Amino acid sequence: MIVVVKSILSPASFRRNEQAELSNDLGVGVTVMLLYIAALVAVFLMARRYRVAGGWPLPAKAGLVIALLVFAMVSRYVAALVLGEATGDYLDHVFSGAGVWLPALTAVAAATAAVAFDRAPDLPAALGIGVALVVVYHALWVPFMLRLF
Repeated sequence: MIVVVKSILSPASFRRNEQAELSNDLGVGVTVMLLYIAALVAVFLMARRYRVAGGWPLPAKAGLVIALLVFAMVSRYVAALVLGEATGDYLDHVFSGAGVWLPALTAVAAATAAVAFDRAPDLPAALGIGVALVVVYHALWVPFMLRLF
């Protein structure tokens, strides 16, 4: 899901935005990376909590997915307010160009993470692998954006 957002939706939006500034867009990318990691930690904490309680029921997983989805959508508007008009335009392109793709990808990614953590035999190792994948992917995304710019 990260690959689709970062390698397809984000660059397409970057190209469509005439006011795009590399520094702002890289700042958004790093911020989003931290939000991905925070979401993974939230899923990890819920999985650990429910593992001790005897199982993670489907309604609780669905509630977490909905909460992460709402947070992702709200954070877009906060980022636009904090980072200014050019970044707001870029994010508008990401969301309008993606239509329902971005919320759908976010929901699927959150649900997949919930199921993966629920089934992982070693929760701390699963969290470490997840965080490492997010960091490595974003580290590879930066040269991609530099080349695109």
